[in-house]
Amino acid sequence: MAPLPARVAGECLDAAALLPRQQAPPLRALLFLVLSFATLIRASSAVPLAWDDVVLKGAHVMVRPKVIKGGQLKAVLPKPKLLPILDGLRALPQLLNNWKHAQAVAFSAARLTQPPPGAPSSFWLLPGDDVRYDSVVATEWLQQACAHVRARPPMGGKFTSHSCRKGGASAAFAVGVTLPDLCALGDWADGSGVPMKH
Repeated sequence: MAPLPARVAGECLDAAALLPRQQAPPLRALLFLVLSFATLIRASSAVPLAWDDVVLKGAHVMVRPKVIKGGQLKAVLPKPKLLPILDGLRALPQLLNNWKHAQAVAFSAARLTQPPPGAPSSFWLLPGDDVRYDSVVATEWLQQACAHVRARPPMGGKFTSHSCRKGGASAAFAVGVTLPDLCALGDWADGSGVPMKH
């Protein structure tokens, strides 16, 4: 699994900002990649997000991850993640609104009723979807986003559902985020050797 370069996450954010709101599938893939990269969220936590799990709060976007293990929601969930809307993420609030609009348009065009905000339905749901809580869906969306911006993994590597987590952690560490802060942001156990190993 190749870590996703920060450059690719930035290109996906820029590409999403240029998409018309009616292009729901590519918008979903690009936004999924950006949120996963920025929050270091696991695929099993990113796919089952509901609308009330992604909230604009002042100068932050709050993401409340869920953790699904063996098809079951864990009782103890990680702390919400607050993404400050800094220069690199200025487009994120508008993209969240664009995604909400695109999702509503897609359901309207399919003559289906979109679940009301706050319902336990997926933040990512589109008509006819089978959104499962696994890495297969996340990998598919990640690869769609990478194809949209013509990003390819390094020779011999591949981009999978874990590439955003690895890439986001590597980028954070490269710009000076301390290992304890990185472990807290990525929900790794205290003293885990995983972040340094990878």
